[in-house]
Amino acid sequence: MATAMADGDATLADAAAIIASLDTNPPPSPPPTPKEGEEPAPAPEEDLKMRRIVWSDETLVKRWLDGDQVRAFKASVKGKGARVSFEVGRVVRDAETTTDPCFHAYRAVCELNLDALVDPGTAVTTTSGELRRPDPPPLGVAASAVAVLPFPPEEVPPGAKPIAEEPPPDGESAWASASAPPTLSIEVSLYKPLVPAWRKPTQPAEAVADLLPPRSPLGPLDPNTSSLEHFREEVLDAASALAREYASMFTGEPSDELGKAKRRSDLVFELNRSGKYHAIKDRLKAAAQGIIKQRFHAGGEGVQGRYNELYQALIEEMHAALKALGKPPAENLATDDPDDGVDRAALAAYKAYADEYEINDKINVADKWHQERLLLTRRHPDVWSDYAAFCARRGRRGKAEEAYKEALQLDGEHAPSLLGLTVLTMCDEEYQRAEVYAHAATTSARASSADPAAWALLAATYEGLEREEDAANCDFEARRLAAEGMSHVFD
Repeated sequence: MATAMADGDATLADAAAIIASLDTNPPPSPPPTPKEGEEPAPAPEEDLKMRRIVWSDETLVKRWLDGDQVRAFKASVKGKGARVSFEVGRVVRDAETTTDPCFHAYRAVCELNLDALVDPGTAVTTTSGELRRPDPPPLGVAASAVAVLPFPPEEVPPGAKPIAEEPPPDGESAWASASAPPTLSIEVSLYKPLVPAWRKPTQPAEAVADLLPPRSPLGPLDPNTSSLEHFREEVLDAASALAREYASMFTGEPSDELGKAKRRSDLVFELNRSGKYHAIKDRLKAAAQGIIKQRFHAGGEGVQGRYNELYQALIEEMHAALKALGKPPAENLATDDPDDGVDRAALAAYKAYADEYEINDKINVADKWHQERLLLTRRHPDVWSDYAAFCARRGRRGKAEEAYKEALQLDGEHAPSLLGLTVLTMCDEEYQRAEVYAHAATTSARASSADPAAWALLAATYEGLEREEDAANCDFEARRLAAEGMSHVFD
C-alpha cells in the first residue's frame, strides 16, 4: 500500500508521501542440514503459507490525505513513546456484487512505534510489530464503529458472490495459527521531515548589554545605605583609635592570661581618663541613630518591640566593618567577591522570612524583608533576582524588570535574571527583546545550556516571531533535555 499526504495549510503547501510495504515475518529459516546419508526433509507447504504471506501488487494503492488527516498523523507520532495503530484486512472492491465471508478471520491490528519520525531531520523510518486480534469494542458500541476498514454489510446483498469458502474455525486461520506471530513491516517516507534538521539558533542582532541602561550598576547610594556606610566608617575609626592607644601603652605580647587582663583594665582606665572612650561612644551612638531613623522608623512603626532586631543589625554591621580592618581601602572597594563583608546567614534568614510572610499573604512585610536583604548587600545578583521574582509575582512588572537588570549589571550571565526578563518581555509581546535574553540563557558560559526551561522559553519566543523551524528545533531540545534529566531522577 502506498499513501501520499498533502499538508492542508495553503501557506506551507508541502506534501508528504507515506510509502508502506506490508510483509509478514522474514522468510522462514531453511530446514536443518541433513546428516550424511539422509535425504533433506521438505518444508511443509502449509507451514510456509502460514509463516509468510505475500501481498499482491493489487494491494498497492496511492491516495492523498487532506490537511486534517495530515495534522492528525503528525499528532499521533508526536512525542516519544507514541504508538500508531494500523489495521490490516481484506476488503472487496464492490460490496454489491461480491462478499467475503472470511473478513473477520483475516482482520488484524498492529501497533507500531514511529518515534524516529520526531527526530530532527528524519524523513524515512522502518518499523515492524506483531499482528494481533482487534480489541473488543466498548460495551454498547458496534465493532464497525471503531474500525478503520469498512465492514461488509450484515446482510449479504442478493446476488453477491463470495470470494472464498466458508471461514475457518475461530483461531485456525493461516495467520492466527502460524507457529510464529506474523508481523507487519512498514516503511514511512516523508517528503518533508516533521521536525526540521537540528541547527543552533542564530545569534540575535542585539546583545544583553545593549538592553541594559548605560549607568553604574549600583547607582547612587540611597539614604539607608549611606547610614550603614557611615556606621561602618565610625566602627573602623574607633577600632583604629583603640589600636593606636594600645600600641602607645604596651609593647610585645603579654606573658599569660593575667597579663592580658591587666593590659585590658589599664587600657579601659586610660580611655576613660582621657575622655577618648566617651568620644568614640558618642560618634557610634550618632551613627546608630541614623540607622534607627532611616530603617526602623520607616512607615512610622518605631523601634518598640524591635530591639533584638536592631541589636542584630548593628552587630552584623560591626562585624562586616571589622572584617575589612587591616586591608588597604582600594582593596576593600575593588574586591570582586559579592559576599565580602556580608552575613550569609542573615541573607538566608531574611529570605526565609520574606517567603513565609508572602505565603501568608502579608505582602508589605515580605517586601520589607526583601528590602532588608538589599540593605545587607547590593552587590549580589541573587538578592536582586529574588526581589525581582517577588515583584513579578505581585504583578509589579516594571519594578521586577528593573531589579532583574540590576542583577545583570552585576553578572551579565545570571541565568535566573535572563529567564525572568524573557518571561516579562514575552508578557508584553516584545518577542525580539525576549529572544535576546532567552538566547543568552542557552549559550552563555555560566548560564546552564542544559536547562530545558531556557530552551522552552526560546522556542516560545520563536513561535511569537513566527519562526516555525527555529521553534521546532528549540522545542525538541527542551524535550530531549527534560527526558534526559528525568532519566537520572533515581540515580
